[in-house]
Parts: sequence; structure tokens; C-alpha cells
Amino acid sequence: MGLSIDTIVNTLAATVLHPIALLGYVGYRSYEAKQLPPRDGLLTTAYIFLALRFGKWFSNRWRNGLIPQKRLNAQTWNQELALITGGAQGIGKQTAEQLAKKGCQVVAIDIVNFKPTHPNIRAYKCDIGNYEALEQLRDQIRKDYNGQDVTMVANIAGLNNKSLILDLDRKKVDSMIDVNLKSHFYTAMLFLPAMVKRKRGHFLSVASTMGYVGICHQSDYVATKHGLVGMQESLYYEMQKMYKTPNVRTSIAIIGHTKTGLFETFNVGPIGRFLGPLLEPDYVASLLVDAFEAQETRIILTPFMNNLTPSIKAHPQFVRDFIQSTAGGDGSYPSRPSAAQLGHA
Repeated sequence: MGLSIDTIVNTLAATVLHPIALLGYVGYRSYEAKQLPPRDGLLTTAYIFLALRFGKWFSNRWRNGLIPQKRLNAQTWNQELALITGGAQGIGKQTAEQLAKKGCQVVAIDIVNFKPTHPNIRAYKCDIGNYEALEQLRDQIRKDYNGQDVTMVANIAGLNNKSLILDLDRKKVDSMIDVNLKSHFYTAMLFLPAMVKRKRGHFLSVASTMGYVGICHQSDYVATKHGLVGMQESLYYEMQKMYKTPNVRTSIAIIGHTKTGLFETFNVGPIGRFLGPLLEPDYVASLLVDAFEAQETRIILTPFMNNLTPSIKAHPQFVRDFIQSTAGGDGSYPSRPSAAQLGHA
């Protein structure tokens, strides 16, 4: 992956900013002073990072209950049936394979025919943007698995038109919304009812950094990813407050540019790549699988800058524009307006 801000942050988090190291430093200073030590820059920094770590831990526990659920293990994974959209390649394929290796039964679906890569995976061809097709698939899964309902859903399939808005047509826009947004509603409408009745399950959606910000060439993609972020926020509160099923977990992954076909021509330049390193599909899949295994609602933010991206909207416009220009997202695809669009003869 090369040197990036993630490399630096992860190194610091595993060494001098690790809670044990910070607590050790505070303890040493207290021992040395024979009392609470006088505050200085280093000690204040230690307190700040300890508070940040505690806040992150407590926020996760608040979302999931103060007493964690037991992680799934070799004896319990085989009781799970996971549905993975976009299972033919990329993150979807990696997620299906990692779940299967743990003993989970996996239904992998895609718009193309493909062969499963593990005995625990069954491959199905389905247009997830078509509600009736998904409904038929749900019924077929029940038949194929002796009446068992899906217990986990990972909505991973996605499209990216990579087009300026005047280069879009109705078909492109409809396909984008069908796959990147409506399919998440359809899987929720079809597979969540059984989870709610069981009072247990996991519904996960993969969104993007562009669920927080907009850039050129991505107006349709950005719109769907913003929609997913809003949908999952509402879904979390509905499970908690309306359906009274806090153990039906609802997770969202806000991921940066990943080495898949969706972003093969995306070039943000050296500064943008330093701030947002290219992610490997198997790494992203491991984060999704860990959320399933921990049975926790999670907001997965990777790379590191996604933790800060939501705040960009709070900055004055000139600051926002500077940050966006530095990150290099605008103009990262090769297409440009045609002469005719610009009114040139």
C-alpha cells in the first residue's frame, strides 16, 4: 500500500498512543511526582488520546449493549445463513469466501453466472434491482436450505457510471439507483422480517466516502451513497425503538477507493493517495466479517480520513474547496465536457 496517513496513524496507535502506553506514562509521571503530576503538554496529550479511546469504546458499547454478545465461533457459525450481493468478484467474493471458511452457509448472488469457490457457497444469478426477482430468490433459498431463513445480509453489489451529469442517460441513472440504493431497500423488505421475528440477525450495507461528500463525475453514485447513509441511520433507530429488536444489528461500511473494477481508472494523484490509500478487497471483507462475527452494529470507517470526512461540510466554503482540491477527487476520471456541451462550434 506504500506510505500513507493510515500507515502513520496505525503505527502510532499500536505504539506510543496505545492505551497501555498512555496509561503507563501517566502512571510513571504520577509515581515520579508522588501525587497527580502537574499538567504539561505531553500529559495533556496523553489525557486527550485516552479520552478519545474511551469515547470510541463506550460509543460502541452504547450501540450494542454494555454486555457484549458472544462472538460466533466454530460451533455457531454453521447455524448462520448469509446473503451476499455482488458475490462474483471483488469485495463480495472475498466476503463470501471468508464467511464460508468460518463454517457459515453462504448465498452469493450476482447479475452474471459464476461458480462458487467453496463448498459452503451456493451461487445464484439475480437482478437485485428487481423486487420480484429478489422475492423469488428468497423463496428459492428457503427451499434449498430446508426452510431456513437468511440470518445475515451483506449488500455489497454496486455500479459506478464514472460520468459527468450531462453524459448520463435515463438508463444509466435508473440502473445506478436500482442497484446502489433500491436493492438495499428490497433486501431489507424481504429478509429483515424473519430477523425481526427471531429478534436476531445482521443487515449490513457497503457505502462509500462519497456517502459524505460529492465530487465530479459521480453525481449519480454520490446520490445513492448519501441515500444509503441516511437509510442505515433510520434503520438503526427503527430496530431499536419501533421493532424493539436491538439484537438485529444494522451496520454500514464507509469505505474509500478499493482495488475493484468500480475504480480502476480513478486517479487522485500522490497527495490524494497519501490521504486515502487504495484498499484491498480482502481487507475490506475482513472488516465486514469481523462485524458479523462480533454480532455488533458497526460504523466501519476506512481509510482513516473517513473518520474526519463528515466534518468537511462544517467548514467555510473556501476551506472546503481547498481540502477538496488537495484531495484530488475532482477530475480524477479522464472524461471532460465535449465542445458541443460547452457551446463551441
